[in-house]
Amino acid sequence: MNLKKTFRNLEALDANEMLDIIHINSIAPLLIVKHFKKLLIKSDHPVVVNISSWLGSVSNLTFGGHYGYVGSKNLLNILNKSMANELRQDKIICINVNPGWVKTDMGGQKTQFSPEQAVTNIITNIVLNATINDSGKFFNFDGSEHPW
Repeated sequence: MNLKKTFRNLEALDANEMLDIIHINSIAPLLIVKHFKKLLIKSDHPVVVNISSWLGSVSNLTFGGHYGYVGSKNLLNILNKSMANELRQDKIICINVNPGWVKTDMGGQKTQFSPEQAVTNIITNIVLNATINDSGKFFNFDGSEHPW
């Protein structure tokens, strides 16, 4: 999928393309957890990390467009919150993370972090210290809580 196609205005919106983006960014992460749940339960520190985006934040959204990406990340945020509530009884921590501006095909070359740096930030600043009380929250790469 060409994620650059997600940067569309309303006139260019394609419903099937948007549904594909939602399936990849919002539904697939839940299906992965569904299939790994038994292994997560066996872990000493089970943490599910869903990669969200600041564009998935309703309170921070100050411009239009980007409908497929914005919608899919916002949906991921609410679905993760629901999953966190369900899996709390199994002591599985489910969090969303805004990884920052990462060097990817979508993010470009002039970014804050390489993918390796982004992963290190998430593990060091969030995952290693995550508790069940953090489950359902939305974090920035530095460990601060991100606004919904």
